[in-house]
Amino acid sequence: MLEYMVTQTVPTVYLDKRGVAVQGFIVYFLLPEFDEVHEVRVPNLAESTVKGEIETLYKQRKALTTMGSSK
Repeated sequence: MLEYMVTQTVPTVYLDKRGVAVQGFIVYFLLPEFDEVHEVRVPNLAESTVKGEIETLYKQRKALTTMGSSK
């Protein structure tokens, strides 16, 4: 199953974790498993940068599916 698909990139200026303005991109992506669109803000469009951010968010979202269930 496809975990995610990048749907759009948009140039932007955003504040990094230090609060400093950075030129970068908003990357929108679809999580078909949840029928949801999310975004990440990245300083460049290098595959490793975007992939790392999206996969981190995907893992967090997937973990939410088990929240509240007893083990």
